[in-house]
Amino acid sequence: MKSLIFILGSILFSLSISAQNSPEKWVKSIIKDMKNVEDLDKYASVDLPSHVSTNVVLVDRTKDLEVNENTFSFVVDHGNGKFCSKMVFEYVKQDGEYKLVFAEPHASTIFGKEKWFANPWKEKIRLCK
Repeated sequence: MKSLIFILGSILFSLSISAQNSPEKWVKSIIKDMKNVEDLDKYASVDLPSHVSTNVVLVDRTKDLEVNENTFSFVVDHGNGKFCSKMVFEYVKQDGEYKLVFAEPHASTIFGKEKWFANPWKEKIRLCK
């Protein structure tokens, strides 16, 4: 009887640990950071060069979260009351942790100066005109 209780306890503990390490929970922490306009570079699968900044996007609300084997997506309201963008992200699991795969850095000219950015998202799809 004690061994049965031990086995059941071990299974429940393993399930609890798996749930804590689920990609869904990790994705929700990314969404929270996006709402707080925090850099997502801490989630990057590789270190970004020092001259490259992580691109950000304003996120007020999200819906329709979908998590797949190596991608996740959700629809975003940027603060205008409409869900006008679908954001698609790619991720990998490295050393037991989930990490975002950033797009290649690109240059933008801001106030006449060249600035380098890397998007943490794979694709941003416009849903509204």
